[in-house]
This record gives sequence, C-alpha cells and structure tokens, in this order.
Amino acid sequence: MKQHKAHGTVIILYIVITLILTFPWVINFTTAIPGSDTWAYDESTFVWNIWRFKHNMLNLHQSPLHTTDIFFPLGIDLVLYTYNFLNALLGMT
Repeated sequence: MKQHKAHGTVIILYIVITLILTFPWVINFTTAIPGSDTWAYDESTFVWNIWRFKHNMLNLHQSPLHTTDIFFPLGIDLVLYTYNFLNALLGMT
C-alpha cells in the first residue's frame, strides 16, 4: 500500500512541475503556439503545414503538394517546400 501512495505522490509532483514549467503557455493552450521569436516564427509555418495537409486531404480531396492560398489564383506547388509529412500525418488525428 505504501508503494501505491509513493507512486501517486510522484505522479502528482510531476504534474505540478509540468504545470509550473509550462505556465505561460498552459493558460492559453487552445490559442497559443509554443515557440519564440528567435527562429523567425517557424512554429507558425509548421502549424500552417499541418492545417494545409489536413485541409487538402480531408476537405478538398486533393494533393497536399499544391495550394491556391499562395499566389492566388494560380497557386503554387509545394513539392520543394519543407513539408514534414510525419508531423502532418500525426496532426490529422
């Protein structure tokens, strides 16, 4: 019984530490993108990649390697774009 109590205490301690270390972000979890200005807002690009991939595949039923959001109305091919397919596939859930 003592082991279960010790495990529960450690789990609660880890949860509290996680909330403290992610404090500014944890309050705005649904609207904020974690990251900093240091890397020229790459985080926003990654979020757009995930959204664009999911939108093209599920809503438009077309290749995720083309978009008309950029250079409208012609669009642009994203073949040479730095897509991260693994993150995009995991983000579809």
